Amino acid sequence: MKPSRKQQIIIRSAKMNGFITLKEATHLVGGDVYANAGKYTGAILSNMVKRGMLIRVKPGMFKLPEQEQTLKLK
Repeated sequence: MKPSRKQQIIIRSAKMNGFITLKEATHLVGGDVYANAGKYTGAILSNMVKRGMLIRVKPGMFKLPEQEQTLKLK
């Protein structure tokens, strides 16, 4: 399944920075939500983790799965 526009923005930012935080993701994609943007963005990130698009490093911090494999090779 193709990532949504908001998921693509999150993935692009994670590629550029090596990781993405909930706060950064909320700033990028949560602005069009009237109330509780953090909860809305957290739901997007959780869905991405369930689908294997992101890995949760610790609460509020995520990275791409490819980065995990690269670290294991070193």
